[in-house]
Amino acid sequence: MFLFKILNKTVSLARMGTAKIMFRPTIPFIPLTVDNNGRQNKHDFRVQVSFPDDPAIEQKCKLQGQAFDCEREIESFTYENRLQYDDPVNWQKVYTITVQNSDGRSYYMPSNHFRLRLKTTPSNGQGGDKIFSEVTLHDIKVSKKIIILLIVYSS
Repeated sequence: MFLFKILNKTVSLARMGTAKIMFRPTIPFIPLTVDNNGRQNKHDFRVQVSFPDDPAIEQKCKLQGQAFDCEREIESFTYENRLQYDDPVNWQKVYTITVQNSDGRSYYMPSNHFRLRLKTTPSNGQGGDKIFSEVTLHDIKVSKKIIILLIVYSS
């Protein structure tokens, strides 16, 4: 079962550039709603970027938020607003996570590509939303984009 469709499984990333990873749900995320004296609360659910080849980058992302827009919250509705799920336009939205190459003067990548992985965060729910909890999604290949600048002088 695929919970999300990755819309671009390969992205190119130029030096000091950015790229967008795009994905969308294939089934609606319907969290358990807790009613507390008429006020309805639902559990959050997020998709986050992980770095299977370099955990140090992932740690930097989580601590400083410099390298990436590390995660995206997936929109859901409370029980009171459950009819929103009837129209796929409301839950099949395209989400993006922006990747930025923040190299520096010593631009170095050990190969022409590296992998990013999308995974879901733990779900604290007790209902059907458990199937979304801690799921590893498809890897995304990030290719190093080399830009050659040709300067022509004329006299």
